[in-house]
Amino acid sequence: MRWTEEQRCLLWLSAAEISADRVRRMLEKRETARALWEDFAQGVALTSNAEATRTLGRFHSETALDALCERMEKLGVTPLFQDDPAYPALLGCIDDPPYVLYVMGDVSALSRPSLAVVGTRYPSAYGRDMARTLAFGLARAGMGIVSGMARGVDGCAHEGAADAGGSTVAVLGSGVNVPYPMENIGLYRRIIAGAGAVVSEYPLDAVPQTYHFPHRNRLISGLCYGVVLVEGRHKSGAMITVNTALDQGREVFAVPG
Repeated sequence: MRWTEEQRCLLWLSAAEISADRVRRMLEKRETARALWEDFAQGVALTSNAEATRTLGRFHSETALDALCERMEKLGVTPLFQDDPAYPALLGCIDDPPYVLYVMGDVSALSRPSLAVVGTRYPSAYGRDMARTLAFGLARAGMGIVSGMARGVDGCAHEGAADAGGSTVAVLGSGVNVPYPMENIGLYRRIIAGAGAVVSEYPLDAVPQTYHFPHRNRLISGLCYGVVLVEGRHKSGAMITVNTALDQGREVFAVPG
């Protein structure tokens, strides 16, 4: 696959995990990612983070970018950019959409009408059954199911959708080639092999960091028309997703119990 010069420069920024908000603000001043590439070559600091600056330097060559692109192709990773027709329209409407969205699996799954099913990592038997049952029924009705592939409610929701032969999208807090948690490696493979996708705004090989997960939750809600909460504490990742959904003008539902 061939990417434009501008897209390659966006991949370069993404490799250093420069945030969507930071890139948006830089592009407001310099207009193109290529201009930022040229600024960096002239010694302009694009970030105060030393590790990110080293990564920008490591990938600041056409040869390094070629190798990165070839590796993505070998792994079956599709990067979507905001000007790409396949970029999910709902996600593009949030305040800080990813400038690169990495996808493994069925890219079209991101544009299907979807609901997010989220909740605690330690659900009751009722919560596990409810997550599977809801996801199964919604998937059978043609609705995509989006969640974060965490243990507990997330995993049950993905399993329910897959059992129904439906579409499910897992939004990771790591690179798409770094399944997390490892206990869900079988589910990860099942999603990619089926009518679903694994997605992330983080680059290849990015390991999960604590701060990644609250930030990625805006993507879970951003891909969907609404969010269903199945068991969750007041201060939890699931509630962060509920709050981002409300901020984005999405519908929010809760399972009684």
